[in-house]
Amino acid sequence: MRYYCSLNNLTILQNRLEVGHVITESSLSEMQMNSEKDNAFDRALKFISKSMKTKYQIKTYLKEKGYVDEIVDYVIKKMTEYKYLDDEYLALNYAKELTSKYGEYGVRCKLIEKGLSETNIDKALSELTKKDYFLGAYNLAKKYV
Repeated sequence: MRYYCSLNNLTILQNRLEVGHVITESSLSEMQMNSEKDNAFDRALKFISKSMKTKYQIKTYLKEKGYVDEIVDYVIKKMTEYKYLDDEYLALNYAKELTSKYGEYGVRCKLIEKGLSETNIDKALSELTKKDYFLGAYNLAKKYV
């Protein structure tokens, strides 16, 4: 016997695999792909458990871990469906948080660093009011006075 691939326990149970069970190479490849998708999804969930992440950050993280594009795209699609990833929501909330330290240009730069799209950045900045920036500037001035 030789080593061919690894499968997680869930995949083994779902396919009712047993020792001595004969399967075709194509079905084994499909099982392995499903197992890798599950592993990548679990890894991405652990990654976002500490703070919200953008689609770009998830994609970069999974690529660094060695996952192929097909698996990365699957994970991002599934996380978006479950509403674990929402770049528009993240852009607005992160922009509001940043107004206490930065002006509009600084906020825009920080959002670009997060890998957000221009559309999400523009929408987030348009929803910020002068009051948000004024409050941030006021708090900053108060800190130094």
